[in-house]
Amino acid sequence: MWESPKPFIHQLRLYKSSSEVSLMKASCKVASDAIATTMKSSFPGITEHQLFARVDYECRVRGAEYLAYPPVVAGGDRANIIHYISNNQMVQPGEMVLMDAGMTHCILTGCTVLLC
Repeated sequence: MWESPKPFIHQLRLYKSSSEVSLMKASCKVASDAIATTMKSSFPGITEHQLFARVDYECRVRGAEYLAYPPVVAGGDRANIIHYISNNQMVQPGEMVLMDAGMTHCILTGCTVLLC
């Protein structure tokens, strides 16, 4: 009978080489800068789809290969809908926007963010 390698593999995930740490920092920097720029470009009346497109663009111009998953961009009460991906409504004045967006950069995936 053999033992599952899962526990061993999970333990290995705790240890990162200096190059892995550097890649993780670079990935976080790309995502953070992209989302900060997207936040600065938001305004009442923008559509969720425009915010989706902007964060996608900003990630890619900073070196991301692609979005890791379909992002959630939900204004107002739509932020309460789990896995909302319609991203097709206009953001009204005073609405908070929830953005859950991840991108892949150098094989790493990062970032979930709340836009206000």
